[in-house]
Amino acid sequence: MMLWLLVVANFAALPMLAQAQSPPDSGNSSQTVASTAPAQPDLAYTHPSQKIKIYNYLFDTFGPYPFVGAALA
Repeated sequence: MMLWLLVVANFAALPMLAQAQSPPDSGNSSQTVASTAPAQPDLAYTHPSQKIKIYNYLFDTFGPYPFVGAALA
């Protein structure tokens, strides 16, 4: 139990150690930095094809996960 608590405490402390990087110092830099707008991703939803639907159905029905679930039950 103590080992488990030590591991959990260790993982809980990791986010406190991580810090964001500071921007580079451009105090006396003679170069200019060109900035461009980031490209907008195409977020349109495309429906899966019939082939993908059948594959997903068969995988979810007869794939490894149902067999493991049945073995554990």
